[in-house]
Amino acid sequence: MMRGLAGLAALAVVCALVPPAAADAPAIVLVRNHADHPVRVQVALGNTTPCDSSDNVVVLDEPIPAGAGRSQPVAEDCVCARHTVGNWTTEFGPSLRYCGALRCIGSGRRRSCVRDPGQPILVDVID
Repeated sequence: MMRGLAGLAALAVVCALVPPAAADAPAIVLVRNHADHPVRVQVALGNTTPCDSSDNVVVLDEPIPAGAGRSQPVAEDCVCARHTVGNWTTEFGPSLRYCGALRCIGSGRRRSCVRDPGQPILVDVID
């Protein structure tokens, strides 16, 4: 019985020392406008298209000047994003899903991957 309690106590100490999983850390969405003109960008949490659907939560909706960028913290591993393609305030291109980079360890069946909190979710506008 004492041996079982000692093992349980050791497990509790180890669990207390292990940092939270990487997926619990907030992600950063980094939007970069590589176009030579301003674009309006929408970034939303959710899987429904278009990104501004009432089923999603829009977290960024603003114009970004040529050559500029914006960052936005989010609590998801993936986001829905779209940007204008014609008239830079109203004509949107397709809504696309963007996800953060993964960090994988192991190989084969023992391979495990989690989101890498050190890497942003990149949304590059190249028009």
